[in-house]
Amino acid sequence: MATEIVEGYLSWNEVVINDALFIFGIMSAIGYIFSSGKKIGKDLAS
Repeated sequence: MATEIVEGYLSWNEVVINDALFIFGIMSAIGYIFSSGKKIGKDLAS
């Protein structure tokens, strides 16, 4: 019984960690695109 709970907790944790990494990856990609977009905008403006 206890091992089932632990296994369930670990697999749930894995899902949460994967989601967090996925969201973090998307956020960094958006941040990168946004910051390089601002840089390109400055280059075009000057």
